[in-house]
Amino acid sequence: MNSLRHFTIRRVVLWMMIVSLGIVVLAGGYSSQVVRDIFRQTDRSAVLTQQLSFLAHSAIVMQSGTSADKNALVASTPADADWDNVRAALTTTPSEYATVARAQLDKVTQQLARNQAPLKADRHRLEGVLLAALLAAVALLLFCDRYLVVHLVRPVGKIRGHLKIIADGDLTREPEDLGRNCVGQL
Repeated sequence: MNSLRHFTIRRVVLWMMIVSLGIVVLAGGYSSQVVRDIFRQTDRSAVLTQQLSFLAHSAIVMQSGTSADKNALVASTPADADWDNVRAALTTTPSEYATVARAQLDKVTQQLARNQAPLKADRHRLEGVLLAALLAAVALLLFCDRYLVVHLVRPVGKIRGHLKIIADGDLTREPEDLGRNCVGQL
């Protein structure tokens, strides 16, 4: 702290504000990147959830639906090549379809589980970045407080004490050297 006593208080506080702005910008930029990744993964999970919904709906239609419902179901089957077996099984018996649907359900469930791992990792990274930014901001706040106490509040108190001595009529004491900053020059 004593090495900063030769700088103006304004300059030191300005640099603290610039550093805090830099911390906010870096944390915000990285956080927006992580949130963008989270949204992409959420979109992928939404597609898989729609596929799960399709499988549940198709099981109901295969059990109790009409042939028109089954034809509509074939038309609404996802266009991926992974779904060719399901599309073909929609024209078979419900028991044969159940076997194919279970296999497809397992695939979709595994894909959902694989998508959750990076989502969880991104969330933890985001929490870590925001926590680090918060800790850095608190550290800057504490540093600023201590700096202002050491280089402004205490020296002004010393000046006030010296002015009381002068007011009492004692002009023999020299003022204490307080550095080259604003308070020291005063």
